[in-house]
Amino acid sequence: MNAAPNIVILLETKEIPIENYRKGAHAVHDIKYHIVWVTKYRYNVLQGDIAMCIRTIIREARMSYVIKLLKGVVSGNHIHLLLSTPPKIAPSKLAQLLKGKSSFKSNRNFQN
Repeated sequence: MNAAPNIVILLETKEIPIENYRKGAHAVHDIKYHIVWVTKYRYNVLQGDIAMCIRTIIREARMSYVIKLLKGVVSGNHIHLLLSTPPKIAPSKLAQLLKGKSSFKSNRNFQN
């Protein structure tokens, strides 16, 4: 009867300086979300003026809440966002806020 070998996996942890953490009244946090959403049928419609409009809408939406945009890319058929938020904002609420505002305002500006 062979005994299973003991496997030890050591993961390197990178120390994050305390200055990089965000502080609230009752919490110290470093929450990051990578959100990706695509256009319907992955059509390449996020180009030119529409892409610039979406970019400014996302920047305005995150300014009205306590959301830090760490990285963001608007491609032809999808949007990548790396966001840092406080713990009180759920990921689903965050996606709802950003997708809802960008969809509403872009549809109002470009109705064709």
